[in-house]
Amino acid sequence: MTKKIYLNPIIAVLLFAVGMITFPIGIMKYDLSRIPGDMGDARFIYYILEHGHLFVTGHIKEYWDATFLYPTENVIAYSVNLIGSLPFYSIPRILGLDRETSYQVWFLCLFAANYWCCYFALKKWFNSPILAVVGAYIFAFGIFNVGQTTNAQVFVKFMLPLIFYWAFRFLKDHDSKYFLFLALGLVYQFYCGFYLGFFAVYGLIFLFLSFSVVFGLRKLINSLNQEHGWIKIAGISVFSLSLLIPLLLPYIEASEIVGDRSFDSVLPSIPKPVSYFFTWPGSVLWGSILYDHSAFGFEQWWEHWLFPGALSWLGVLLTPLVYMVRKRRNKSNRPTVFFTLAFFLTLIFCLNVNGHTLYHLPYQIPGFSSMRALSRIIHMEVFFFVLLLVFSAKELLYTKKFKWIIYLLPVLVIADHAFAINYHIRRIDKETARDSVEVIKRAIVNQIEPNKSIIAVFHNMDNPSHREIISHNISAMLAAQDVNLKIVNGYTGSYPEGYMAFFDHTDENTLQQWLARSGVAREQVQLITLDRVNSE
Repeated sequence: MTKKIYLNPIIAVLLFAVGMITFPIGIMKYDLSRIPGDMGDARFIYYILEHGHLFVTGHIKEYWDATFLYPTENVIAYSVNLIGSLPFYSIPRILGLDRETSYQVWFLCLFAANYWCCYFALKKWFNSPILAVVGAYIFAFGIFNVGQTTNAQVFVKFMLPLIFYWAFRFLKDHDSKYFLFLALGLVYQFYCGFYLGFFAVYGLIFLFLSFSVVFGLRKLINSLNQEHGWIKIAGISVFSLSLLIPLLLPYIEASEIVGDRSFDSVLPSIPKPVSYFFTWPGSVLWGSILYDHSAFGFEQWWEHWLFPGALSWLGVLLTPLVYMVRKRRNKSNRPTVFFTLAFFLTLIFCLNVNGHTLYHLPYQIPGFSSMRALSRIIHMEVFFFVLLLVFSAKELLYTKKFKWIIYLLPVLVIADHAFAINYHIRRIDKETARDSVEVIKRAIVNQIEPNKSIIAVFHNMDNPSHREIISHNISAMLAAQDVNLKIVNGYTGSYPEGYMAFFDHTDENTLQQWLARSGVAREQVQLITLDRVNSE
């Protein structure tokens, strides 16, 4: 027994080290010379984090009115805010690290938090440290994460396992403290990111529905009818909502301007059945098997690398066997039905089968229509895969005959999710990212007039691609951020009406059209051209 007590935490730490070295550190390299993602979204994320850092340290007075996309107000609410994860970035900045390196530290902290929070939730839920390690490894370092590195905001998901654990404990134990933890955790998840906040709500709906069907709510209701239980729940709900309102109001205001996304525009991003058997080609075990059958095969196929690993699917496939084993042992199969039902409900209500989907129903929930990349739901769904895997493995392997297999699972999960780090991983050179900003900063310093505080930066490219336009605009945003100037250039999740002409063609004509539409005199804006820099 003593050996097992010491062995379990050692295995937990070892798998954490393997995951960190092979995934985030592997992508960024040991010298942190690479930044995960591309010159677009990755740098937009650290613009937002730097903006938040400048706000909390008192360098700027207004948070929601960032200085890009001038003169648009409340522009932060047009996309992510990442307020909840800001300490992971701001503390390194306060300690003296630069913007790019602080972003890398933020990235590392997310993976660490994802692993340990999932480990804690699973360990408390199932009382099996080794199985908790396996589940946490899948959640934090699973192969499905590789395809998401260009959208690093989806890795701010460490609250999800805790939220679902607290929800289950509240339904099972009727203790209002778990409802408090659940409510505050959900609020915090929204402050970390709206996508995963809404996906948490989605998962909670089906967790609650499955529990209601399988176990019933009579005991919970009877418990709340005693000792002012409903008053406690109401008080916690009101308090939590009051904490959420300051975050919701700017987004509600922004949605009234840009409008909701049409259902047809989000349909291609809804996972297909094949999505869960489609993996990034760099997967060591599965790339050559599960890539070619779907690559280039449907719209936005590159967003659908959602394969959660063979072990995750094994957990699903074993549930009928678990049912038979528990029945033979005269044990209730309610837990089997509960975990299975919760898994399948979360899966089928966001599934696109030849254009037919039940997501029409969740789409009606306020706020859900704002999401466009629904394939990101895998970051929530994978936890339900993990629940089935851990539940099935515990039921089948905790016997004298098979218990040794449990200690083989940590090795199997590493192999299951292994990938070739140099196989077309999207990452950028940190010095290149810095240099692209410095070029524009030099142009601004050389050309800015003393009385001007608003700029527009024209690129010097012939027939630029969409990616090059995005990269130019973000470089200009970062440069303006460094010199504390307002800028017409911008990149975000949604755009105000009339802006995209300037975004696509940064020229004098589109600039004047945008400024006239916005009621800004052309002479207020200082034009910055990069041709002068190149000619020096």
